[in-house]
Amino acid sequence: MVPAIKTYKIDYEFIIQNYTNPKLWDKIWTLLEFKKYVFTLMLDRIDVRKKQIYFEIKLSSDLEIWSNTKTKQLMYDIKNMNVDNLKHLINCCMKNLIELLEVEYIENEDDYHSIENSRYDEQKRLREIAENFLDENNVTNSEIRDVYIDYYVDNNETIYDSLSSYKDKAKYSRLVDLYLVFAEITKDEELKSKIIESQDNDVSEIVKEVENFMEYLESEEYTEEMQDKLEGI
Repeated sequence: MVPAIKTYKIDYEFIIQNYTNPKLWDKIWTLLEFKKYVFTLMLDRIDVRKKQIYFEIKLSSDLEIWSNTKTKQLMYDIKNMNVDNLKHLINCCMKNLIELLEVEYIENEDDYHSIENSRYDEQKRLREIAENFLDENNVTNSEIRDVYIDYYVDNNETIYDSLSSYKDKAKYSRLVDLYLVFAEITKDEELKSKIIESQDNDVSEIVKEVENFMEYLESEEYTEEMQDKLEGI
């Protein structure tokens, strides 16, 4: 059975013309429903001086992740925008909410957590190398030590880039059905192409590279290589 897709026609003109009506302030408009994904819209606040209306768009889901609901705010300029502008902004926000939800989903994956833990181990090892160097050079001032160690770790850690690569590779490949439904409704051909291209991406190579690096992290060679990058006091 194909999951039902429910889209709702919203009278945005009416909202813009009646935004000062208190009856609309607690109103929640459903924009799209698909499976357990629900997009809603509501008025958030009004800036009378700048003549701007602020809306809140929410994406709710039943994903078993830390934060399975995402929200964004958008601003409608009463003097300089029209209904088409508002519709475009809403679509942009909806797409961004899917991306935010997907990032949360990716960051909840076991492989991502494994790389994240490896990053902490790398940072710890780098701190130890820097601390030993400072001890050997009798640097005891805590402020100097903190600045030196933080600078050294920031400049020499590598696994942070692996985390970024993992998320880039996984993008558009985790919430495929939701992306495709949204792309079809909004006729976003560019998004469709990105989704199709992403299906060939494989994060396993990144995971393996980090695993190999963690073996090297425990070696004397790594310690010597990192010691060569220590700067004199």
